[in-house]
Amino acid sequence: MKTRLHFFNSGCLKMKSTTVPLVLLVVVVLVGCQKKLDSPIDEVAGTPLPTSGTYCRISSIWEHPNTPEQKFFNFIYDEYENPIAITGIPYRTFEYDAWHRLKKYVSDYGNGIFAVHHYGYDNQGRIAVDSFYIRATTSDHPQNYEHRRISTFMYDSKNRIVQEYVDLENTTSDWILGYEYNANENLTYPGFCCQVYDDKINLNRTNDVWMMINRDFGKNNRFIAVEYNQYGYPTIINTTRPTGNVFADLIDITEARVSYSCRESPWW
Repeated sequence: MKTRLHFFNSGCLKMKSTTVPLVLLVVVVLVGCQKKLDSPIDEVAGTPLPTSGTYCRISSIWEHPNTPEQKFFNFIYDEYENPIAITGIPYRTFEYDAWHRLKKYVSDYGNGIFAVHHYGYDNQGRIAVDSFYIRATTSDHPQNYEHRRISTFMYDSKNRIVQEYVDLENTTSDWILGYEYNANENLTYPGFCCQVYDDKINLNRTNDVWMMINRDFGKNNRFIAVEYNQYGYPTIINTTRPTGNVFADLIDITEARVSYSCRESPWW
């Protein structure tokens, strides 16, 4: 079974001089709730659940196919449809708590350097805190790292992230990132022209983990794909869009081929 996280859009960047109190962060991390894993209700409307109808999961992404820059990434899942690894450099791994909620996301660069995310939840089961350690020397609880960034989130009534407060350690200013959606419930990027959307299901909606780490809870894809599979997911992408070109931090999907595993019923 697959867990639903909840989350947003990347938009305005503002600066402020306050910081999030450490006490608040500790409280938010510790408070959580158990989630029914077999619920047929989708908290982000329009996302297919693995327990109802046809369900597709991303199985691979071929970045810049048939070019000198090409890279291939395989996606590995556990028996509950939670992604547990993406092959390639960096090698990405995902860990979950007893309720199948994402608790850690690690990028291993193979040279003793890691990028590590630790997640904490609010009392509605939504990710409330993302503690991100950059260039850490361990993937567990980093003590040695180059930078640490702590993000806290605000949600709308549809459980989409609408604001992200970013506390950069050892700096005097924090960021406030705003996430906005248009009338069609798609993520928008104020200041960028020529924003185009298709009328298909956003590939990020194949799993809530992708919606969170890619910060995209929009209903549709922010491009018109060259080809789609029979279920409406993009398989061949070739776009010149100015934003949102990166999947799972470093996979460039400006020009990519995406394959899926689709079933009429769950894998378990």
